[in-house]
Amino acid sequence: MRNASFMPQYIEISTCAPLCTVSYRCCLASYLLRSLCVGSRKLGTASLLLVREAMADAPKTRTLTREEVEQSANRLSTRYRAEVHLRPLVQQKTISQEEVAHSIKHLYDDSIAHRQQRLREIEQSANAEVEKFRARQKKLGADEVETMVHHLYEESIQRKQLKFQELYERELVSLQRTRKTLGKKEQEMVVARLYNEGMDNTRKKHIALFERFVLDRQPKPVYRSEGEVLAACDKLTRGEGVTSA
Repeated sequence: MRNASFMPQYIEISTCAPLCTVSYRCCLASYLLRSLCVGSRKLGTASLLLVREAMADAPKTRTLTREEVEQSANRLSTRYRAEVHLRPLVQQKTISQEEVAHSIKHLYDDSIAHRQQRLREIEQSANAEVEKFRARQKKLGADEVETMVHHLYEESIQRKQLKFQELYERELVSLQRTRKTLGKKEQEMVVARLYNEGMDNTRKKHIALFERFVLDRQPKPVYRSEGEVLAACDKLTRGEGVTSA
């Protein structure tokens, strides 16, 4: 029974073993040693040797502090994921600075040089075709050139005059048909009518301006009734002013 009293204490220690880094063999050896020292005197020499061997092989125990226990608990409760390095989808190749410069020269400088060379070749071929065309043409003298210039100029002038004459006739032909020649008496009547109408309009304008800027600005006469006239006479006979109260 005395041996059984040590079991709960051993079990309590063994539950803390994972945190205190105490091995199972060390706990077993400690339990056997306690059983031997307290009450059990019936074990033989072989059992003692076994216990001593187990204790000799057991690592030394160490009591962890509270901070070390918390660090160990955090380490065991934290899940660390190993960093995964993914392979590139496309095979990469590291090129040197010289290769980069060569690629730039090949893609940019050489392409521009090739394009300029192509443009020069096109220009040269076009100039050659122009020179061939000029060589096949007949060379004109100074007199022939002058004759052609005068011919073209005179033709352009004649063409313009013809178009102007056609336009003039088309626009004025209707007026020429309806135009009427007035006689001497009719002309005199038209002149007199225009002159008289002009004079009448000028006189009407002068009258309207005179009435607007002269007559309208003069004081207008005040007309009194018979009663107002008698009342004014009474005031004058009494020596009072007409406008007095």
